[in-house]
Amino acid sequence: MAQTLPGPPDVQNRPIARELLDQPGEWYLSRDTGVLSYWPLPGEQLADARVVAPRLTELMRLDGDPDQGQFVDHVTLRGLTFHHTDWVLDPRGNSSTQAAVEVPAAIVADGARHCTLQACEVAHVGTYGIWLRRGCSECRVDRNRLWDLGAGGIRVGETQMASTDAAESRHNVVDNNHTYDGGHVYAAGVGVWVAQSSHNRISNNDIHDLNYTGISIGWNWNDAPNRTHHNVIERNHVHQVARGVLSDAGLIYCLGASPGSVIRNNVFHDIWPYAQPAFGWGIYLDATCGEYLVENNLVYNTQSGGLMFNNGGHQHVIQNNIFALSASHALWPYAERRPSVFRRNIVYLPQGELLIPLGERSLEERLAAGESPGEWNQNLYWHTAGADRLQFYRRSFSEWQAVGLDRESLVADPLFVDPAHRDFQLAPDSPALDLGFQPFDIQDVGLYGDPAWVAEANHSQCAVTPLPPN
Repeated sequence: MAQTLPGPPDVQNRPIARELLDQPGEWYLSRDTGVLSYWPLPGEQLADARVVAPRLTELMRLDGDPDQGQFVDHVTLRGLTFHHTDWVLDPRGNSSTQAAVEVPAAIVADGARHCTLQACEVAHVGTYGIWLRRGCSECRVDRNRLWDLGAGGIRVGETQMASTDAAESRHNVVDNNHTYDGGHVYAAGVGVWVAQSSHNRISNNDIHDLNYTGISIGWNWNDAPNRTHHNVIERNHVHQVARGVLSDAGLIYCLGASPGSVIRNNVFHDIWPYAQPAFGWGIYLDATCGEYLVENNLVYNTQSGGLMFNNGGHQHVIQNNIFALSASHALWPYAERRPSVFRRNIVYLPQGELLIPLGERSLEERLAAGESPGEWNQNLYWHTAGADRLQFYRRSFSEWQAVGLDRESLVADPLFVDPAHRDFQLAPDSPALDLGFQPFDIQDVGLYGDPAWVAEANHSQCAVTPLPPN
C-alpha cells in the first residue's frame, strides 16, 4: 500500500493571505477581486509570461453506456493537444489510496469500441491523463506523450469487477507512449494502470519519473477468479520511479491471480523509495499474485530487490531473466502448496543478501508441511564479494541443493561485458550459456518509429546511479 507523504518535494506553497507573499515562486489569488498576485522567479519576466488558470477537470469524453448496449464506435483522435485541467480537492481533504485510483482523468472513455487515441499530447493536467474506463474494447492508445501529470498516465478498467462481459474493458492496446513527470498533485499516480481487465497488451512504452509505481496490473487482493487475466506486458522501459517520495512500490506491481498473463522482454531499473521503510522492487508480484509467465526481463538498480513473489505468490514461471545490482536483497520468494518455477535466471549481487528470510518457520518445517519454494534449477548466482556471501535461507549452496533445489545450478561469475556501466551482455564463455540461458536483445525495448520520437526518450536517460549503502 502506498504511503502518502505531504507531497512531492517541488510543491510550492501558496500563502493564505496576500501579505504573506514573501518569496519568489509564490502566488496568491484573491477570491473577492479575482486579482492574481505573483512573485516572479529570478529572471522571469511577467511582460511575456503566459499565465493559465484551467477551469475544466475533463477535456474529452467518449460517452457510451455499455450497460444499455450503447457504444461509441470507430472514433480516432490523432495529433491533438490536450493541455491544462484543474483538480478539485475534496472539502475533507485527500489521502490518496494505492495508485490514486480515486482520481479521474482528462480524457475518459466509456463504452468505446475500435477507437484510437494516437500521436496526441496530454500535459499540465491535474489528474490522470487517459482512462479507458468501462466497457472499452479493441481500442488503441499509441504514440502519445503524457507529461506534467497531477497523478499518472493511462488507466484501463475499474477497481470493481464488471458484472457483464460488455461492461468489462478488454482487448485494448497501450503501445509506444512516452509517460513521465507525474505525481505532482496525487503522488501515488501510476504510469499505466490495468485493473479487472483482460486480454490487453501494454508494450513499448517509456515510463519514468513518477513517485510511486511504473506499471500496475490487478486489483484483487486474493486468488479468487477475477477479470484480470491474459494481459501481456512486453518491451517496456520503466525507470526512475518512487524517487524518495513513496515506498512499497514497484517498477511493475501486480496483485491477484492472473492466469495467462505475461511479463516479458522489459527493462526495469532504478527504483529508490522513501526511506521508512525503503521498500521498492523491480518486479513486484504481491498479494496472492499468481500464474504469471515472467521471462527475458532485465532488472537492475533496485532498492529491495529485483523480484518479489512472496505474500501468497503461486504458480508463476520465472525464467531467463537477469536480476542485478540491488541495494538490499535480490529475491523474496514464497514457500507454499502451489509453488512457482524459478529457472535459467542470472542473479548478480555487488552487496546485500540473496534472499529475504522465510520468517519464523524454517525451510525444513515448511517442506514437512508440504510447502515448497518451488522448482529452482539451472540458475546462475554470483556475489562480487565472494561465493561465501551467498546464503540460501542461512544455508550454503550445497546445503540448499541437498534438499532438492538448484541441483543443476551454479555459483559463478556470469561474465557480463561491463556491469559497472550497465552493459549486461554475456561474454561468449559465460557459464550461464552452459545452463541453458538464452541471451535476449533489448534493442527493441521502449519507443519505436520516427527517429525524433525515439530520441525523445533517449534524452531522458539518467547517468548511472550508484547503489546506496546496504
